[in-house]
Amino acid sequence: MKLSIFILGGGLIASTWAFQPASTSTSTSTARARTLTLPRPVSSLSAYVDILESAGRDVGAMDEWASNCGVQRVEGVQLTSDDGLDWSVATTSDLPSGNPILYIPTEMILSSSRVQQELGDAIESSLGQLGRLDDSDQISKFYLFIKVLMEYESGDQSPYFPWLNSLPRGFYNGPSMTHACYECLPPLVSSLSMN
Repeated sequence: MKLSIFILGGGLIASTWAFQPASTSTSTSTARARTLTLPRPVSSLSAYVDILESAGRDVGAMDEWASNCGVQRVEGVQLTSDDGLDWSVATTSDLPSGNPILYIPTEMILSSSRVQQELGDAIESSLGQLGRLDDSDQISKFYLFIKVLMEYESGDQSPYFPWLNSLPRGFYNGPSMTHACYECLPPLVSSLSMN
């Protein structure tokens, strides 16, 4: 039986939960306020998440990191991959329907309200712009997006580095099409797709 890796992989932006530091140490005077109580990778040189589509995913390091942060999974649940690119969650035995397969500590849940507390007034002008564009329903997603960008910018100094480095880089769906993809389409389909 296979389940989607959405919970551990790409769920950070699409939903309001993923991995959150265990304690909150907030400073509202700067957008660089950090909560750094999760285990950090040790490195003498600063490393960044390689965002090239050909970059490998380090799912093993993310799995170890999640365990160190208190994530637990039911016996028999494991991460699997046939090609090292696409990952899924599989079970080695039947599990009763409706039972949880993961335990994620509450303090690890990344929510827009926690990010809002962390950032304080640091992005107030950006929020004002969203309000002027009548996109106020997108504010919670905006907070999460800003948090991901801040952590990405921090490279391996971010406590989220193992998680970010395990995310997929290549996507093969409509929203991920590049200009080269549009050039391969017949002219009418290309113009309709681009609009």
